[in-house]
Amino acid sequence: MHLINDSVTHKKPTNYVVANYKSRSGFKAGCYREKGGWTPYLQLKPNDLTTFIQMKKSDFDVFLKILDNVKTKL
Repeated sequence: MHLINDSVTHKKPTNYVVANYKSRSGFKAGCYREKGGWTPYLQLKPNDLTTFIQMKKSDFDVFLKILDNVKTKL
């Protein structure tokens, strides 16, 4: 997740690109090119577009902080 945030979202995409992380349970998080910039997203269940959530870049940063916080408590 941090790799996507640090190395992908800081570059301006020229073609349609999707960068994502997929867990063993099917949870996906990543970003795709839209209107010349990146749009972060989450998809909670595989093959279920009702669980697809688009985010702002600032929301994605908050999501990463929450993940880091949870990771320290494991």
